[in-house]
Amino acid sequence: MGVTVLNSNWRELMDGLDDATRLQVYDAIFAYAKNRTINELPPSARAVFEEIRQHMERNAQNLASIIKMAKAYQKRTKAKADPSPC
Repeated sequence: MGVTVLNSNWRELMDGLDDATRLQVYDAIFAYAKNRTINELPPSARAVFEEIRQHMERNAQNLASIIKMAKAYQKRTKAKADPSPC
């Protein structure tokens, strides 16, 4: 993925988890962000991680859209700044 935005509401999703389970979720977040692997998790941690993973996917899609629009804008502005000779 490369870039992962941590959302503060993820902490709220983990509020009911004990420290060991919360650490498993954090480890799962970083493993998924790094190489898209999904760790084995106990059911309570799995439920929280799956919701966070969906946020991560949406964030990645939004970032990809922003990058695509920025590249298209750069291409358009470059073309306007460098008109082809007649």
